[in-house]
Amino acid sequence: MEKGRRKRKLLNLPLFLKGGILLLFSPLLGGCWDAVDLEERATILALAVDEASRDDTDLEERATYFSPAEIPTTKNRLLKVTVQISIPGRIPLGPPGGEGGGGGGTSQKPVWVLHIVAHSLADAMNSLQQQLSQRIFLGHLRVIVISEKFARTGVEDIRDFLMRTPQIRKNAWLVVAKGPASLFLETTPELARVPALYILDTLDKAVEIGKLPPIYNGFFFSTVLSKGKEGVLPYLEINKKKGNVIIEGLALFRKEKMVGKTKPLEIGAFMEVESINPAGYDVLIPLEEGEAVSVVVLSRQSKIEVRRQGGKPKFRVKIYVEADLNEKLNPHFIIKDASILEKIEKAAEKEFEKVHKQMIKKTQRLKSDIFGFGEYVRAKLPDYWRKEVKTKERWEEIYPEVPIEVSVNLTLRRIGMQAR
Repeated sequence: MEKGRRKRKLLNLPLFLKGGILLLFSPLLGGCWDAVDLEERATILALAVDEASRDDTDLEERATYFSPAEIPTTKNRLLKVTVQISIPGRIPLGPPGGEGGGGGGTSQKPVWVLHIVAHSLADAMNSLQQQLSQRIFLGHLRVIVISEKFARTGVEDIRDFLMRTPQIRKNAWLVVAKGPASLFLETTPELARVPALYILDTLDKAVEIGKLPPIYNGFFFSTVLSKGKEGVLPYLEINKKKGNVIIEGLALFRKEKMVGKTKPLEIGAFMEVESINPAGYDVLIPLEEGEAVSVVVLSRQSKIEVRRQGGKPKFRVKIYVEADLNEKLNPHFIIKDASILEKIEKAAEKEFEKVHKQMIKKTQRLKSDIFGFGEYVRAKLPDYWRKEVKTKERWEEIYPEVPIEVSVNLTLRRIGMQAR
């Protein structure tokens, strides 16, 4: 009875009160008030940044300033920004020539590549907007390529825009290119018609199978701003003849400048110290009397210990690796008992330790603590950090002299379907 009376009271309210209630709640009903049709968006899939040369200055639009002399910059350089914009209805669902290619066959380009010269990324986006009838959308930007030359000069010019713009995902890939970064957006790979999607799939698949750590742009910039650790980025090269992307190693940074790079095998060494799984690297292990075997790493785990010795920090890195025997290069080499497996394990441990020591020495020579040993000092030896280190610049001077011991314990789990 009470419910029925309340309903009748609501129905009998004056018309102006009913209208007021509807106006009050109407903003809550518009769930798609800011929706924009795909056809009205200029969706940028990938972005490349190079240093502009003198021949590129004619591409400068000057859409956000009157005179270049009025622009205060930390470096006397212009950026050549290359963007890859998707064309609605032409993004394919498969490789060229396959079914479901989408959007009218292989003769139609699925993306539009544009070049802009600007003082900053924000200036570049404004200049680009002057050339487009649709609104620029960065929500699907997944790959940002910077040239090695630009990275060695410093990436702080692009950090603020990438971290401040809410549309840009923090899990977008930021990679360093050997040679001009713009080439990565202009090539046409055989396995895909959209270079941005091909690069994205290459990087994501490498993470999935354990050949690359998931170091996205948000993680990188937060790392380089920390006090006791330096950043790394994937270092890529493009085969100009075949158009495929090659993962050549990791670009090493000191603060926000690239100072060196690793070899491809050293990516696995970095992931072992960082305990990043899954593992997927194959390593050739030389044995005695000219024999050699290949082992594939399955999982990895590390333990880093730090103590103070002689007034300075000393580190000990213990790495535990599980692997399978993948191949023996000599068919006459017979695995007949457990002693042979133990011999392979010892040789593998020796080889792994050599790779780790070489890589740590390289980072110390470059004053680039990519493993974050400084963060362990801050956490475990806070008094030493407060009194002796204090700043990141001081840790860069101390790190090359810090003793670091590495030990590897490798266990072979399986040897395959045959022993002979």
